[in-house]
Amino acid sequence: MELIKIALRDFFRNMLSVFTKNDQPNSTSDIQFVFNSESTKKYKAPKQKKHEVIEEKTFLPTSVSDATMIVYYKDQNNNNLSRPQIISGTIGSDLRLQFEPINDYNLVGISGFTSTFVTNYGAIILSYEKKHGAAVWIYNQDIDGGYLIGSPTLLRGHLNEPFTYDPVNIPGFNLLRASKTSYGTFTNEQQTIYYYYRNLNWKTVDKIDAYIQITKRARPYDLPDGNCYPAFLPAGVILQVFEKIETNSGTIWYSIGGNQWLESTSNVKIINEPKYASLPDKNANEFTKKIMNHSASIDYIPNKSVTIYTKPYGKKLRTLADNTQVTLISQLSSSNDVWFELKDGGFIDETYIKMPYSLN
Repeated sequence: MELIKIALRDFFRNMLSVFTKNDQPNSTSDIQFVFNSESTKKYKAPKQKKHEVIEEKTFLPTSVSDATMIVYYKDQNNNNLSRPQIISGTIGSDLRLQFEPINDYNLVGISGFTSTFVTNYGAIILSYEKKHGAAVWIYNQDIDGGYLIGSPTLLRGHLNEPFTYDPVNIPGFNLLRASKTSYGTFTNEQQTIYYYYRNLNWKTVDKIDAYIQITKRARPYDLPDGNCYPAFLPAGVILQVFEKIETNSGTIWYSIGGNQWLESTSNVKIINEPKYASLPDKNANEFTKKIMNHSASIDYIPNKSVTIYTKPYGKKLRTLADNTQVTLISQLSSSNDVWFELKDGGFIDETYIKMPYSLN
């Protein structure tokens, strides 16, 4: 107990030694303490407070993004067509996606699509295919007969891509020219290229406006050096001719209208334009016109085509195959012959028309 008293006295002396001079007592003598054991029992040293550490938490307001979606615009070769589109939002919120337009391309596939933000980071890949251009049609046509040789060729490709076409060699024909260049690019507009051929056996072809007279009956042919018709043209008849062809053998042929040709022989000769009225009148306005609407068919040689004209005795317009169904919209009659006007355009001699009933 005595040792405890001594220890307490030293403790308080040390505490008083740290006071300032103003706080220190004037007396230099020892301070006497009266030790009270009861108060010692009641004395409790103050408890030291524990150092509290609060974890810092960051709360994001709802307006702050915590999710990102990247949208890629790719072609079918995985090339970027546009800069990636970055869309921010919050997880669970709606993803409002508006695709950017890509010129000349069609959207053909979507990968990774979602309607809401589900993760912090995501990606959507949009796959595009280049648009196809309009078709390019290739036709091979007999320049003299006006009919097509074989089936048309169709070229297809992507928009703005180049195309080229090499004309084909057609047996029995020579290629003369084309309606346009054989190369170009696919566009939004349909394109057509005609390649014009001529019979390999035809040396020269001349458009003429002349008259011939037959001094002895003769058979017409469907083509120069072609097949002859069973009927004869009577002697003495005078005919207008529109075309003159010389073959490689030196033979001369005259077109007398339609698919009818006469060989130039000693019985067929060129004459001056006659003055009498028995010849077919070249002016279509002098025909008597009758409006009609009748179905009919082409009556010609099987597997052959007959010529359609811009007007009676006019220029060649196109050809129609035997047994083709047509609609007649008018009948032009003169003292010499009858022509029919077709609904699809052009005129044809009544000789090559077959109707299911009589028009009279």
